[in-house]
Amino acid sequence: MKKVKAIRYICLGGILAAITVILQSAPVYLPVIGLVLSPLSTLPIAISKIIATR
Repeated sequence: MKKVKAIRYICLGGILAAITVILQSAPVYLPVIGLVLSPLSTLPIAISKIIATR
């Protein structure tokens, strides 16, 4: 049971890291919309911190 929980956290961390990278690189591919999305790149990091403290 503990191994499954660890795998879940690793997968969730990878997904949140991928979302962060996509949001951070948005201004390169979508100049106007990307400038709006770029500040939201810290949101997945904050979500992972909230999940990790539990």
